[in-house]
Amino acid sequence: MRGRGWLLLVLLAVVAAGGWYWFGRGAGGAGGEAKGPPPPPEVTVAAVRREPAAVSITAVGTVRPVESVQILPQVEGPITKVAFTEGQAVKPGDLLFEIDPRPYEAALAQAEGTLAQDRANLESARRDLSRAQELAAKSFQSRQSLDQQRARTEALEATVRGDEARVAATRVDLERTRIVAPVGGRVSQAQLTLGNIARPGQATPLTTINQIDPIDVQFSIPQNRLPQVRAAMAKGPVPAIALEAEGGQRLAEGELSFIDNAVDPATGTVAMKARFKNPNDALWPGQFLTVALEVDRRPEAVVVDAVAVATGPDGRYVYLVRPDDTVEARPVTLAVLAEGRAVVDQGLQGGERVIVNGQLRVVPGGKVRVREQAPPPPAQGNGAPAQAASLPAGGNAR
Repeated sequence: MRGRGWLLLVLLAVVAAGGWYWFGRGAGGAGGEAKGPPPPPEVTVAAVRREPAAVSITAVGTVRPVESVQILPQVEGPITKVAFTEGQAVKPGDLLFEIDPRPYEAALAQAEGTLAQDRANLESARRDLSRAQELAAKSFQSRQSLDQQRARTEALEATVRGDEARVAATRVDLERTRIVAPVGGRVSQAQLTLGNIARPGQATPLTTINQIDPIDVQFSIPQNRLPQVRAAMAKGPVPAIALEAEGGQRLAEGELSFIDNAVDPATGTVAMKARFKNPNDALWPGQFLTVALEVDRRPEAVVVDAVAVATGPDGRYVYLVRPDDTVEARPVTLAVLAEGRAVVDQGLQGGERVIVNGQLRVVPGGKVRVREQAPPPPAQGNGAPAQAASLPAGGNAR
């Protein structure tokens, strides 16, 4: 019994030693050493730049045609011709519809015949009046007969004037059988086609023409931004840029054309319009987009890539990388945030390094590995700085 107990103790000691060895290798690796701290996260940085930038006010706008004309018939008759393709561009004077002209041609011929007959009667009456005046002067005809002849002549003159008016009105009706475009633009669908009867006063227009070059964008801005706009107007035309509602792609350039004469008390906003040249139909009636009014231009603005700007509970901030590669969260106040870049009012001076990729992996005060320096975005157009637009909220973006 004593030998068996001794053997059991030896076995327990061997098992304990093996467990200690096994768990020691698992925790410390092959050499039994403990693992070190994880490496610093890798980030991409970009330099804060100083460059010319436009300060703008942005708002959501709706594209409106400068002119929208409903084409309605002014004479009655069957439509004998539709001279356009639905949706095509037309010029002023282009034929759109033709109504059967034959009844109006006949009416014009009849009116012209009546006019010719009454003119002949008037010429005869004038000759009779001339002879009557000569006879009355020699006392060969009574004064009463002369007055009667004069009255007949004047009545025929009035008849001829009425005939001329009827001829003119009938000629207008005949011209109205050819319905032409009063303005240039694009036509909508044809609501009546060949064979249908067009009638004056009908509720449904034959088609609609929207003038889209130039074209207007209607929008509203907060009333506290109105002084900036008025100050910009005092210096000259206020440039406007139309941007896609999503993505911020530039669509067209124009200028402010209208400011309403009152603030809407229900919304605290002022209605405005900007007019844009639209030769490529980039703007379409009814389209929603973003309008940026350039109210100022800074020759040396502090500019940073928009992807570097984050929003927290206390406002906007960026992650700076210090010279020792540690991270600092720096609050910033923005004047502009659009088209891929931000113009900074407060918080940065220019030359700092900000993180543009990898922000989710960093901790303020922690170390990072800088992978590369991101190049600045290329200038737009002929070397001109990219336009930018402020946030919709009043005042500076924070």
